[in-house]
Amino acid sequence: MKKQLLITAIFMLGLFVSPLMSMPIPSLKESLDFINDQEKVQLDPNHLPEKVKNTIENNEEIKDLPITQAWQIIEEDGTSHFKVKFDIGGEELIKIYDPEGKEIID
Repeated sequence: MKKQLLITAIFMLGLFVSPLMSMPIPSLKESLDFINDQEKVQLDPNHLPEKVKNTIENNEEIKDLPITQAWQIIEEDGTSHFKVKFDIGGEELIKIYDPEGKEIID
């Protein structure tokens, strides 16, 4: 009796799982394309917009910190912002600025 119930359960599970197995699974690239709706371009810190550089130079907290990396992030709608990483004695400080040099606070 137990064998018959087990065989029936396995058969029913097969009926349920079978249609799921034939469904297409999106590739990783397709998933990433959906998630990634922005373009990230690494910049030389010297190529940041003047307004962003002026904001950094006028900020007493960060003006003397070395910039380790800078990016321009271009959104799908064409707007952009700039992400700048500073080195504070081996630790990172990340600031984000709009093209006018205004800091964007998350």
